[in-house]
Amino acid sequence: MSSQLDDFAHLRIPLEDILSATNNFAEENIWGEDDFGNSYRGQLVWSGELIKIDARRFNKEWSEREHEFWMEIFMLSSLKHKNLVSLVGFCDENDEKIIITKFEIRGSLVNHLSDSMLLTWVRRLEICVGLARALSYIHYDEQRDFSVIHRNIDSETVLLNDNWEPELCEFRLSKKIKASERHHSFHVDKVWDREGYTDPAYIETKTVSHKSDIYSLGIVMFELLCGRKSIIPDASNKYLAPASFNVFIETAYACLNEEQSQRPDIDEIVTRLEKALELACVNKHNDEKVIIIRRETRGRLNQYLSDPMLLTWVRRLEISVGFAHALSYIHYDEQRNFSVIHRLIGKGRVLLNDDWEPKLRDFECSIKIKASKRHQSFHTNNPMYVEGYGDPTYIETKSVSHKSDMESIIDNKDDNLLAPLAITHYREKKLNNIVDPELWKQIDLHSFNMFAEIAYECLAEERSRRPNIDDIVPRLEKALELARENRPW
Repeated sequence: MSSQLDDFAHLRIPLEDILSATNNFAEENIWGEDDFGNSYRGQLVWSGELIKIDARRFNKEWSEREHEFWMEIFMLSSLKHKNLVSLVGFCDENDEKIIITKFEIRGSLVNHLSDSMLLTWVRRLEICVGLARALSYIHYDEQRDFSVIHRNIDSETVLLNDNWEPELCEFRLSKKIKASERHHSFHVDKVWDREGYTDPAYIETKTVSHKSDIYSLGIVMFELLCGRKSIIPDASNKYLAPASFNVFIETAYACLNEEQSQRPDIDEIVTRLEKALELACVNKHNDEKVIIIRRETRGRLNQYLSDPMLLTWVRRLEISVGFAHALSYIHYDEQRNFSVIHRLIGKGRVLLNDDWEPKLRDFECSIKIKASKRHQSFHTNNPMYVEGYGDPTYIETKSVSHKSDMESIIDNKDDNLLAPLAITHYREKKLNNIVDPELWKQIDLHSFNMFAEIAYECLAEERSRRPNIDDIVPRLEKALELARENRPW
């Protein structure tokens, strides 16, 4: 170890300099934190130049995992590529463990996933190409006698520089292997499960390979395509009861059945959702405290969908139940001699009152029919299609029924895990239904199809069926080329 430390001597930065650069680790300079410690912004003179730095200060209670600290230093000092974060130095004085890298002002990719104006389709492809090139380099470079398996790829470990170029970071969990053994799998004593990103085979077999990184790359590609993280943030999942979640998901998918006759009736949906709500409330922590600030109106449901703190899982179920009750009422009420088909249901047409109760609006395109004919389909000369919510049968046949409203009752973008959702939609050739609508306007079909095919292949359950990184790079480059040639402006 001592000889290895000598190799890093030129990278040592005095603690005094780091304290000065971060204003004694001032709280206002914290820009990131995780279970390993805080990251601080600062400015440091490096090679005669004043640069912005990211000082990652490891928690002292993680001293038993000191090897991860040295692993990151070794990797970042040994690997040099434009799509890897740049190491400035490190400090190991006075029980401190600090790694200094160049600070990238745009932060992590995860912060920009939903911004279709800044992160255009072409830019997303450029990021994927850069990330794939980084993986190609760490997996194998003929100038090195070792290969690297990253093991920690997600949209938070991809930084973006001023030019929106990706820089892969976080090498503390990496595994160094002989270059000649790069096609092998390796047993690991401890599996790090990054929910939503981890190779299923890695969890099942406790073995890791380069194809484990390929799986994670596929997840990031789908995140870029859909404009959202792989999973709903933990704050939303904190009190999510599995039994409740399963009932909810089964109901949602039943509503999306292509065959109208196979979709459940609204009364059955109400019963199912009430059961899901009951299961959620039973499992809800007794010490949960919710403060509601009274307002005149909370506006549309869609502005809260991405906020897991305000829209908790239980609250989402309450809204779903209320919404289902509204549909049940307009579809049939024994006090009325007519029935209503709404036809324009979408999350933007559901309002929330002060108590977070849903109110269905926009009935201007509704169809009024005799209550006795409510189980029939009706031809319409003017199909009204709400993008992402419309019944395919409605569009194809120009006929509408109460089951057309069923297709729209659940917003299919709110499923918990992106991977199975993306795989299902890809196989059913409906992947565009889970792509951010604003982003979809920028996408040409040629680059989209190529991109989606690559991402799908990356998620293959069998490692042997996932493409090699050297196969991915040129295909992504081709998709990028097509996107640039066919951009709509």
